[in-house]
Amino acid sequence: MKFSNKRGLIAGIVAGSAIAAIGAACFALPANASTALPFQIKNSVRTDANGVAYAHVEILSFGKSVWHDDLTSTDGVNKVVDKKVGDLPKPVDGKNGADGKNGANGKDGAAGAKGATGAAGAAGAKGATGAAGAAGKDGAAGANGKDGLNGKDGKDGATGATGATGATGPQGPAGPQGPQGTPGAAGATGPQGASGLSGAVYRIENYVNGGGGSATVACADDDATSQQYTAIAGGIQGSTIDSQATTGFKVTSSFPGRIDWNTNQPKLKADGTPRLDGWIVLGSSAHTDTLKVWALCVPTASIPVQQVDLDN
Repeated sequence: MKFSNKRGLIAGIVAGSAIAAIGAACFALPANASTALPFQIKNSVRTDANGVAYAHVEILSFGKSVWHDDLTSTDGVNKVVDKKVGDLPKPVDGKNGADGKNGANGKDGAAGAKGATGAAGAAGAKGATGAAGAAGKDGAAGANGKDGLNGKDGKDGATGATGATGATGPQGPAGPQGPQGTPGAAGATGPQGASGLSGAVYRIENYVNGGGGSATVACADDDATSQQYTAIAGGIQGSTIDSQATTGFKVTSSFPGRIDWNTNQPKLKADGTPRLDGWIVLGSSAHTDTLKVWALCVPTASIPVQQVDLDN
């Protein structure tokens, strides 16, 4: 076949011819070539001095050219124009690969058949005599013999120790009441008791500018302390001895208690009973220059108040 001057078309045709030629085994390997060696076939397109393209086929072994061939087509038939054979390298053994991992252990084999029973062993030596066995049970009692003659009385034995006291029995029922005994002698007089006025105090409320109406005195200056006392007596001094007059201050009421100046009524305890920790005096409103209220207070708040209503 005829090649044109267009390099692209020539290259495709020549390359195809070269591959076809190799596929048809028109290029035989040299006699000393080893098929065990790794080969590489390299194809290329070249142009001669006349501008004619031809195929260049080269065989490489381990990167070294061992054979090549140039193909040309001037008359329409492919023919070999040059062939060169290089020295083939001698085969070289590669390094051994790494040892592979051990395989998994196989399963246990089946149990072997039971062996034949061995011959009976020789009789052993006679053993030592064993320990004596336990005593046997008593035999049945024999018949009673005839009574013997009475022996002489023996001496009395010593008295045994006194036994422990037995537990106390339950208490018996109470007996009937006995007759009344004679009166006993009078006991000795006990010690003198504390005075009922121990800790008592006289309180005096002195009205410096005198007065003519209601007046009062407390058992203590502090209201809480005052309520720990009880006034058992009280009174009023409305004039002096030297200035007594029949038309002077006259008392209309005098009694224990405390007065509430907001209501002019006696003060009461929480239970509703009147307070007794002071003295109250009510006058006739006639003025006197001398006005004193007295109260005898004892330290107790437990004196009860008993009111008796008289229907007269």
